[in-house]
Amino acid sequence: MDMEALEVEKRRELIEAVSEVDDQLAEAFLGDEPISPADLQGVQPLLDGVLNYLPCPIEVSSYALDQTKNEEKVELTGSLDGPLVALAFKLEEGRFGQLTYLRIYEGVIRKGEFIINVNTGKKIKVPRLVRMHSDEIEVRFWIYRDTFTDGSVKYTMTSMNVPEPVMSLAVQPVSKDSGGQKEDPTFRVGLDPESGQTIISGMGELHLDIYVERIRREYKVDATVGKPHVN
Repeated sequence: MDMEALEVEKRRELIEAVSEVDDQLAEAFLGDEPISPADLQGVQPLLDGVLNYLPCPIEVSSYALDQTKNEEKVELTGSLDGPLVALAFKLEEGRFGQLTYLRIYEGVIRKGEFIINVNTGKKIKVPRLVRMHSDEIEVRFWIYRDTFTDGSVKYTMTSMNVPEPVMSLAVQPVSKDSGGQKEDPTFRVGLDPESGQTIISGMGELHLDIYVERIRREYKVDATVGKPHVN
């Protein structure tokens, strides 16, 4: 499918979804009337509402779990002068590879500095940062997920218990060591003793899709992927 056809298809899906909650748009959609970009605008009013009605981040109490004190709760002030405490909450595959969205609860993160993955103890240098602007990206940052600090504290934003994977699928062929397990404890690679297939397991279809795409991109392997199944 070419990009123009894909754009037309996705725009129709968007209009159909919005029509379910907008009677005026639904009427125009069902009547095959032209729908302009202005008819779909809603992001700016949403952002205005966030600014006008929701509290400032430093006005909301946030707590970390101190791993040196049996996960005792520690209130985070949101101060720029405090120790860095940041949570990587979302992975995304893009034209720059795997990106991770990071929320900073306290402190500051800078390019070139080292930060610590509290869950694994791994020290990582910040080579670049990314700032999101709608559909544009300023390349500045690339890092893995979990809770990160500057090393002066051992806080996590969630418990350090690693959940068991909930979904698996067969991939063939695939490198025996894709590197994923070293950075993401919720991603597993194993071998089915009956079929001899390589099985990857994770926290859902999106999680597995990300790693399949990494296998194809980083190892230049056009992997054959089976149907996912719930563990």
